[in-house]
Amino acid sequence: MTTTDTPPVAEAMPAIDRDALLRPVLAQVEQLLAKARGSDRAVRLRIEPHAIEVSPWERDVVLEALAGETTETNTTPFKVVEAVAWQVRALGDLQRLAKKPDGERDAVRNDLYRDAVLGTAIYQELQQIVGALVVSGKKDVVQPLSQLQNKVNRALKLVRQELPPELVAGLREAAVSLVSVPDEARLEAPPEPKPRRRRRPAEAPDPPSDVTIRVHRPTGKGTGPGLAHVVFVVLGTAILVGGLVFALTGRARRVEPTDLAMQPGVVSVGGEAPAFEVTVDPRAWQGMDEGARTRLVFSIASVIKRQGYTTARFVLPDGRVVAEWEQGKRVRFSP
Repeated sequence: MTTTDTPPVAEAMPAIDRDALLRPVLAQVEQLLAKARGSDRAVRLRIEPHAIEVSPWERDVVLEALAGETTETNTTPFKVVEAVAWQVRALGDLQRLAKKPDGERDAVRNDLYRDAVLGTAIYQELQQIVGALVVSGKKDVVQPLSQLQNKVNRALKLVRQELPPELVAGLREAAVSLVSVPDEARLEAPPEPKPRRRRRPAEAPDPPSDVTIRVHRPTGKGTGPGLAHVVFVVLGTAILVGGLVFALTGRARRVEPTDLAMQPGVVSVGGEAPAFEVTVDPRAWQGMDEGARTRLVFSIASVIKRQGYTTARFVLPDGRVVAEWEQGKRVRFSP
């Protein structure tokens, strides 16, 4: 935190509304995960510079809970829903913070404080639910719930790093009023994880479906709390749902070099082996830090090197070279 920022003040904030924080995210998450229904692959949600993975079990529990007719939210399956949605919201707010100049971060840090309080409550709820299920002998469900708890904890640590120590110290106390654990009558276990298909010894596990998420909060009135606009972009066919663009990698065929023109920030691709050329959008390239540029270069390199390419030039539409990749060497960026 820089000296130009004003730390959030917990006493001055309105009461944290759990529903208001998470509801803007739930519909987007449901629509996205529905596109991967039935797959035995995890879905990786990239919210630069971070990412979360939604396991097939988490996806199935989320979709089943949100498809139910009941409005009851104090159930174990719905706690899974909230844990997944909270990670998307928290990492989205971290992304927004990273894009703000030093003097404009106060509002986002206030959002992050709310995220931290709610995340602390969700972590404690999962911890108590796991403990109760261990006692009841539901060990098959305990493992995926524990893994989800660890994911929440990792995202929570990232959020806490952006808050002043005095607010971090008070998070557990602030979260007390939000903690709500199902009583014994409603402490039903979510469905047990489905057995995955058996693989031949030499067969590698399916990689996660990759989804890149960019979070934008439009200017103007009426945006409300939460994530106002989320764009999911990956290799594949884009689907417009409720003002959002969703795209998932398919399993029907191998990714080819020509598909790389669909990468975020890429205008066109071409070239003959061993030399490949990528034309990038100037505004998109300018908006990336060195880490994001490096990830873009290597994500493309991982595809083209399997097709016999050993070098790649990344250029702007005017022909100016902005990056060069050569197999086995470091990426070279031009000023």
